[in-house]
Amino acid sequence: MGVNADWQNVSDTGVWIVGVLDGSEAGIRFPHYRTAVLFGGHVIAEPWVEDPLVGPLLESHFCLLPPGEGFDPTDSGGAASLPLTAFAQFRPAERGRYQYRLTFSTESAHPEQWFGRFGQRDDEHDLLLDLISRVPRGILTATADVTVC
Repeated sequence: MGVNADWQNVSDTGVWIVGVLDGSEAGIRFPHYRTAVLFGGHVIAEPWVEDPLVGPLLESHFCLLPPGEGFDPTDSGGAASLPLTAFAQFRPAERGRYQYRLTFSTESAHPEQWFGRFGQRDDEHDLLLDLISRVPRGILTATADVTVC
């Protein structure tokens, strides 16, 4: 069973976006892609807590999504996006209704919260700050109900 995410740009202008990076799902770095699977109103699956030593943010992680186009944050055209592990690895143990929840956030207090913990190149700092500033700020939560028979 798989649950996919797909962002659609319904505006009339391009929107800058970044896919799932190492540390995104566990909330270690921005953008956050926080996942959970609920059963009976209780969280039964969350992402593993990752090593906090996440890799560098790169210019290639940023994608300008044209109007009317879609974007899979787990497969952003070679930008090293990662799967949503809580969704990819979860297997229901019993029949019933499961809720998959994804909360996407770009609302960092400081743009440096998008950077990696090692290997971040100083000569790209200003360029990356500019790209981060172009990503719209907000929090979006999406849910999908799945019934296992």
